[in-house]
Amino acid sequence: MKVSPLIDTNLLLLFVIGSVDNGNFIEASKRLNDFSYYDYKLLVDFIEKTPNFATTPYILTEVSNLIDLHDVAADEAFKALRLVSQMAEVIDVSPQEDTNHDKFFRYGLTDVNILKIALTRPILTNDERLSSFAYSICPENNIIPWYLLKCNQPN
Repeated sequence: MKVSPLIDTNLLLLFVIGSVDNGNFIEASKRLNDFSYYDYKLLVDFIEKTPNFATTPYILTEVSNLIDLHDVAADEAFKALRLVSQMAEVIDVSPQEDTNHDKFFRYGLTDVNILKIALTRPILTNDERLSSFAYSICPENNIIPWYLLKCNQPN
């Protein structure tokens, strides 16, 4: 059985906010300045090609805290996040273990957990600092940098 890839925080935020009114609020989010509607569609295509995707409670919490829409749009984003939490494979975390990771002080709680996960499954991330380090400790095929995914798309 193929392992579901983990989607990192900023990309999951793009997916959640992009799900509101077919991507019309991507530009309204200050947190998504580096992304476009095209990026959202590319992410949706990536997700549709996998049997499922994975997340963690840390990532879900970060996404929840980063939603910066208002009124009905915010409600719809939180509904999308709730649906993600119900549909995605949610990987258990251990704050006690993660805060004792030797890279905790450099990368923080969520990212050291992602590094640990990347030892056994693919991760899709737009965090170049994290992916650069992950290449040094994780199987190369488990690291899917967003910029490479974008570069490999036909125009």
